[in-house]
Amino acid sequence: MSAAKSYGGEIRRLSAEIDDLRKQVAGILKLIAREVSTDRSIKGFCLRQNISRTHFYKLRRDGKAPRMAHVGGRRMITPQAEREWEIAREQEGAAQL
Repeated sequence: MSAAKSYGGEIRRLSAEIDDLRKQVAGILKLIAREVSTDRSIKGFCLRQNISRTHFYKLRRDGKAPRMAHVGGRRMITPQAEREWEIAREQEGAAQL
């Protein structure tokens, strides 16, 4: 009976470790997808910057969203505009320190 309890405890411990590893792998895959995304849409920008679309539109309302180009009825964020936005946010953060 004690051997069964011992195995049960070990199984629970290993199951918890596996769950933790799954979460870590999912996080790593999200980071990889974010870094390699070439989608220049608002959705792609939000994915790369790890922000929600709701937050993006709040930034836009506050005049803090990146510049957008209108191409064929779509709003695109160029790599240059995204980089300028990142620099502006970094400077904003540094000013608050």
